[in-house]
Amino acid sequence: MYIANHVSDLDPLALAPALGYRRLSHAWWSGDQGRLFDSGAGRLLARATRIFPVDERRPTSALSFALEVLDRGESVIWFPESWRSPDGELQKFLPGIGHLVLNAPAQVQVVPARLAGTFEALPRTRRWPRPKALRVTFGTPIAKDRLAQAETPAEMAELLRGEMAILPKKRR
Repeated sequence: MYIANHVSDLDPLALAPALGYRRLSHAWWSGDQGRLFDSGAGRLLARATRIFPVDERRPTSALSFALEVLDRGESVIWFPESWRSPDGELQKFLPGIGHLVLNAPAQVQVVPARLAGTFEALPRTRRWPRPKALRVTFGTPIAKDRLAQAETPAEMAELLRGEMAILPKKRR
């Protein structure tokens, strides 16, 4: 399972090539139902790129689908903040990621990915991207048993946010 900060609509376009074809071919993306599934073109794109709908008002179906994907031995790419950051900074992780990790198969590992440059290229307030250098920094995979001190979904979400926060957010 991959988790990434969410600061721009460019995030999936930066993360996908960093993951590579082999990993992508066994991965499913979480995506906002309202933005991606309300039009025929959006649904076609979602189907072609293996995106499943996430509706914050009804999270059970998205979490169930993600758990099925993990049970099959495939990966899930999840943006735990849910929405794009208004200021480019790491936001609070919603408890859905905690629920997902707590209920995932024992062999699942969580790989944090920190995206940099995507906010500067295309913040929420812009319509078209500016040319900027983009960077993806992957953290060390975290075994589920290493996260055992978290007992609730909210605690797990906060623990994972802490793992993400230690990754570099700017170019060095």
